[in-house]
Amino acid sequence: MHEFAHSKALLEIQYENEVGTGLGPTLEFYALVSQELQRADLDLWHGSENFKQKPTSFGGEIVKSQPPVVTDRSADAAARLASSVRDALNLDEERAPEPSDLEKETSIPSPAPDATYVSWPCGLFPQAVGRNARASHVSRAKAKFRFLGKFMAKAVMDSRMVDIPLSVSMYRWLVSEEKWLSLSDVRHVAPELWRSLCRLRRVAERARVIALDSRQSAEQKTQLISGLELDGCPIEELGLDFILPGDGCTELRRGGRDLPVTAHNLHNYIDLVTHWLLYEGVTKQMEAFREGFESVFPLANLKIFYPEEMEQVFCGSPSGGRDQRWEPRMLAECIRPDHGYNAESRAIRMLIDILASYNREEQRLFLQFVTGSPRLPTGGFKALNPPLTVVRKSLESSLDPDEYLPSVMTCVNYLKLPDYTSAEVMRGKLRLAASEGQHSFHLS
Repeated sequence: MHEFAHSKALLEIQYENEVGTGLGPTLEFYALVSQELQRADLDLWHGSENFKQKPTSFGGEIVKSQPPVVTDRSADAAARLASSVRDALNLDEERAPEPSDLEKETSIPSPAPDATYVSWPCGLFPQAVGRNARASHVSRAKAKFRFLGKFMAKAVMDSRMVDIPLSVSMYRWLVSEEKWLSLSDVRHVAPELWRSLCRLRRVAERARVIALDSRQSAEQKTQLISGLELDGCPIEELGLDFILPGDGCTELRRGGRDLPVTAHNLHNYIDLVTHWLLYEGVTKQMEAFREGFESVFPLANLKIFYPEEMEQVFCGSPSGGRDQRWEPRMLAECIRPDHGYNAESRAIRMLIDILASYNREEQRLFLQFVTGSPRLPTGGFKALNPPLTVVRKSLESSLDPDEYLPSVMTCVNYLKLPDYTSAEVMRGKLRLAASEGQHSFHLS
């Protein structure tokens, strides 16, 4: 990526000892690199530490890596693909026989078998780094965010999609709106924390009103403010100090570890949490990200978009909720039957019914199998170019179609589907092909 990101030519990926090339392998490359950048053990994203151990209380979810079952025939292809992804994430300009200390800092290690990936409903946001963070840790984080900037810039320049769901608050940084980030933006980073801070802010506002009440003496004001409670609990007894919530080591101010939060300094605490979470703690990472992006594609060109529109610019059509289904009518309009099938073919009707029943994970798996990317372009199925074409897989008359898997030509969104005897058989074969038929591109 360091070598080719600045080139105006389209970047296309071909894997060693495989015949596949063009759009399909390239989109899969972008999708796989996107996934690797979301690994919790890289410590790049807010809440990464929680994902390494157990489900977080801030509304995230653990997603364990589930490597496909690799047969002997495809083992080499899968190994080569994994190697190519790691090579893409190598951030050094040159590769020396013996890695230097800098190479060790910036390279991304192979994931463990039980590796977890950070996944937030509201999107990803950088992990805040404190003043006392080790220089080596800061250097590694900056190098990876600089690479992420180049990676996303090259994708948008080549009209490719990445699969990195970033927070709206991070996109505000991308269009230079970081100075206007406030408490309301915390909901795009840590929704549960935002709700807690909003409740604390209501107490802080009551303290401010008391402090401005000219009818009360200074002693009375102190007593009234000290008596303020949250759900019947005095603020002093909440056990809060001036440490960034969920971090445990980032002091919001000098000596913050030993400074308890009270009703008197509650407003200052809320302001500092917001400032460190959204701005101060991520400035170095975001500056590196923008530096990498700007070296490939002008950031000024993105200012025509609102931050809320940026996900579609980089990631394509919104993936929707976990239970959002594809409409059968839409599928019928967008699927183009050909070479043995027509719109009234039994196999096409079964395929539409099966696709309409897919949940979000099944949709992503199917799209990855057919197009090379787990996301649809902006505009959904109707925007696929070329459109999704489904043809009858040619078999000799003596062969049983139920014994064969569907195959695809990802470069042209072309699905070769045997004429299965039942919807149950088709569903099972599609699931098997989509889950195990990835990570290699051969003739079919």
